[in-house]
Amino acid sequence: PFREAQEITGALVQVAEREGKELEELSDAELLSISSYLDAGVRSVLSVDASLATRSGSNGTSPTSVRLQLQKLATAIESITNF
Repeated sequence: PFREAQEITGALVQVAEREGKELEELSDAELLSISSYLDAGVRSVLSVDASLATRSGSNGTSPTSVRLQLQKLATAIESITNF
């Protein structure tokens, strides 16, 4: 579970750094050489944008969540300045 995922992630980063590649640039063979869990489907979350988009929970870091938080902040600031 978490420990295994952490080890796989560390190995993934090491290979990417050694090869001078971004995570999403690693080949399917390179991914599979690290772990059988890293099939082609994992590529959809390897970029920064894709990773951020998955953080859609309340107060998350997805672009949609951040926009909502900014709207709430703007509303709060407006209510204070109109006081």
